[in-house]
Amino acid sequence: MAKTKNTPTVVFDISRMISRVGQGCPTGIDRVERAYLEHFLRSNNAVVFLVRFGKQSALLNRDGMRQVYQSINNGDPQGLAQKTVRRTSMSWPFLERGLKALVPDGQDSLS
Repeated sequence: MAKTKNTPTVVFDISRMISRVGQGCPTGIDRVERAYLEHFLRSNNAVVFLVRFGKQSALLNRDGMRQVYQSINNGDPQGLAQKTVRRTSMSWPFLERGLKALVPDGQDSLS
């Protein structure tokens, strides 16, 4: 999906959601995060999904997030969600460059 000059890219942090996989009954926060995630997966807006593991981070595109979300919905019996995210993780300096490429011209940071 090509980003137009005036269309910001949403960076949705799913770190908490991934850390909560298999932790029992979903909390209210879990349900709200899931609702936002489902919205972004259906939306045509530019979006990437951020997951942080200490000093390692991963950016997932919509297709990658759909695979992770399907695993989460299936109960993630083999820890596929975390394995997928860890496989695509990178150190922060590389991730920071990727995020900066998403910031619209004339802005210094993502909000």
